[in-house]
Amino acid sequence: MRRQLFNVLALALLLGVLISSGLHATHIQIGEGTLTTAFVPTYGWYDYSWSRVIYLQSEIGMAINISEISYQVSNTPDNYTMFNQRIYMKHTADSVFPNGNYVETADYTEVFDGTLVWNGSGWHTIVLDTPFAYNGTDNLEIYVRNDDGSY
Repeated sequence: MRRQLFNVLALALLLGVLISSGLHATHIQIGEGTLTTAFVPTYGWYDYSWSRVIYLQSEIGMAINISEISYQVSNTPDNYTMFNQRIYMKHTADSVFPNGNYVETADYTEVFDGTLVWNGSGWHTIVLDTPFAYNGTDNLEIYVRNDDGSY
């Protein structure tokens, strides 16, 4: 099967959040989407890849229940399917990563385990299996792991 790369506008992430009343949803956009990368949320060309990103408390601004995340895709992938994708979140005091080492998931909350399909440019939303209760105090770390088959 031929693999296709797609580009995500880096620094453009929508956090879909349910307000505690549960009556309506709101969105928080982080970043302007002025840079592109093929490595976020993971590098789809090679399997078994991963990425981590820290969003600052000042970017999020409040305690929220995160029920979905969205990435803005800048090119036009055609029904590009990535199997065995896992997304984890955690609170962190870190604002930068001390190193680029692979991490274990013991202190993360798994919020998604499934298949992602990227089809066309624009915003692509991932509905989380388990909403994440962001505390509004710490920074937020999102860790995405691509466990999709072999190259």
